[in-house]
Amino acid sequence: MLFRTLRDFEITITRLDQGFAASMRTPDGRRVRTTFSYPFKEYELELYIANLTRGPQPTRRSAATPDVAARQVGEALFATLFAGEALERLNSTLDKASDQQEGIRIRIDITGAPELAGLPWEYLYHPRGFFLSLDPNLSMVRYVQVQEPVRSLQVELPLRILAVACSPKDLEALDTAAERQQLEQSVRKLLDAKMVEIDWAQENSFAAVTSMLDRRDYHIFHFMGHGAVLDDEQGSQGYLMFEDAEHGAVPVSAERLGQAFRRTVRLALINACEGAIGDMANPANGVATSLLQQGVPAVVAMQFTISDHIAVQFASDFYSAIAVGLPVDAAVTSARRNVWAGFDDSAEWATPVLFMRSPDGQIFDLGQVQARDTKTAQLQQEVYSSTVENLDLDLAQLKSIIAKGSRNLMERLSPLIERVARSSASGGAAVDEVEEMYLQASTAMQQERWAEADRLFDRINKRAPGYKDIVTLWQRSKVEKRLTDIYGRMVSCAAKAQWHDVLRSGEAILREAPNYKNALEIYNQARRVLGLPPRPAVLPSGAPSAPAPSRPPSLPTSTQGPETRPPDLPESRSPTTKSNKPSNLPGE
Repeated sequence: MLFRTLRDFEITITRLDQGFAASMRTPDGRRVRTTFSYPFKEYELELYIANLTRGPQPTRRSAATPDVAARQVGEALFATLFAGEALERLNSTLDKASDQQEGIRIRIDITGAPELAGLPWEYLYHPRGFFLSLDPNLSMVRYVQVQEPVRSLQVELPLRILAVACSPKDLEALDTAAERQQLEQSVRKLLDAKMVEIDWAQENSFAAVTSMLDRRDYHIFHFMGHGAVLDDEQGSQGYLMFEDAEHGAVPVSAERLGQAFRRTVRLALINACEGAIGDMANPANGVATSLLQQGVPAVVAMQFTISDHIAVQFASDFYSAIAVGLPVDAAVTSARRNVWAGFDDSAEWATPVLFMRSPDGQIFDLGQVQARDTKTAQLQQEVYSSTVENLDLDLAQLKSIIAKGSRNLMERLSPLIERVARSSASGGAAVDEVEEMYLQASTAMQQERWAEADRLFDRINKRAPGYKDIVTLWQRSKVEKRLTDIYGRMVSCAAKAQWHDVLRSGEAILREAPNYKNALEIYNQARRVLGLPPRPAVLPSGAPSAPAPSRPPSLPTSTQGPETRPPDLPESRSPTTKSNKPSNLPGE
């Protein structure tokens, strides 16, 4: 996707008297309309989100791992939105795009149904076995229509980032010094290559930020700190919490921020727990939407709390992709995939949400930076080459898309093009090596050697991200490896007559794969020994195993009589996560 033409698959969701309607328009102009109801019962979504955002912790009977919860909520959302003709249209679009080596931008407009904006659409999970937001041929955007046209800004590198790290004394303390250091370390190569500059606000007041914007043109605004949703005469609005002279919290609305940004800021990255929450509860007055309406073409904000180390990794990969001229939605997809590949115990790759009003994601038209010395020129070349070599590309795609890209990208990548061409002319030894690893991984999967398959897919992803269908296969490999490990513990506990442990392992397996091997038989054996009634089979005897069911699984409270609050929400987060929720603001 990252070096292919993107065509829009538009989804516009509106509220009806009863339920909702989704109007879809395919890239070739065909339209389909579907209606649906809110997909979750009371507290179900809260339970899912609690599991999605928790860090690694000991397995508990009622808690799904983050990646399992991500797939479950993604399956439920997908089944809600795509059924019948809508599913046929989507599949036809994806298949055609694959045949023609094009990419698809899934553009969701939810402004007509504010109560659905809080759903984590970034987890949409296709029955074919992949997350839409992680597919290298797709991008997913929350689109906001505004009247003011969007034009790309001609920029001579370096891109200038105005960064603010706020931790008001009357809110929960944040380790902003560590975050600042981690961010600078993660983009050190970009800084040394003079492709990016970061100016930190010395005073974390809105007045200081405005003064900096008046003195210099900045292209990107990066905020670390607290967000809040407060009530005023316009209803609930999203705010970012700046500081006064005594370091107390000062809420600043996104509308005021947007006014200050109007000249040159084209992108905002808001790393605050509630940076996107206003857009979820009240899209018209949320932080991201308000910034878009004030002229900022694209905003990345967090829909949940995000771990510091993952936030830094995302920002580093995102800024690297932006600095070499990728469209902003392609840059988000690239950063998400790198987070997903690097942190397999986390579902936080979907926490960053892209809100965009730019029709094509090209918010910058990058000019060439003039390297003043040989060392800087070499560093710049390394950044361009390493970033592009991390993408799924071939020579034809490279030439085609670079020709349409920023003004200096073709010149910068000419050595890489020559290297790829030489590789192709000599038989493509590098490609052959990746293909050999792909075949080895496929064989390992067929022989159920899941750990080996996982290791090989990791190597392939580092050499050629998005190669063929490794996203789908790697996801399946991870699931199967986890199920195999749990099943092994289950069998071992059964042999030792540790029946309560058998139940815990069995519930973990059956919740995800109801027909996995003979897990149900062993599970019911434990129930009989403990004097409990057996669990009925989900499918008739002999039905094939389905570790990744295409239909949404049963949800926690949907069939259990009167609805009550789930009693076993995760109580705490990993020590590596931070909570940005304001604790004592007026109006809460």
